[in-house]
Amino acid sequence: MKLSGFDQIIKRYHSEKKNIVYGGYSAGICILGPTLKGIHLVDDPRQKPYGEQYPTIWEGLGIIDYVIAV
Repeated sequence: MKLSGFDQIIKRYHSEKKNIVYGGYSAGICILGPTLKGIHLVDDPRQKPYGEQYPTIWEGLGIIDYVIAV
């Protein structure tokens, strides 16, 4: 989401109260919370699918005010 800029688009739509249909499962729902801390209990944060040049991002989108770990 961060690499493509989609994180900013969905946050802007949410803050402007625009109607949007968002679907996701697993990480797609976890990212809606304020943080991704806790997800390390179910997914290994050392895995770097986009390479070592990109740090692990722990910040969620903050659309919901609780954390989901699936």
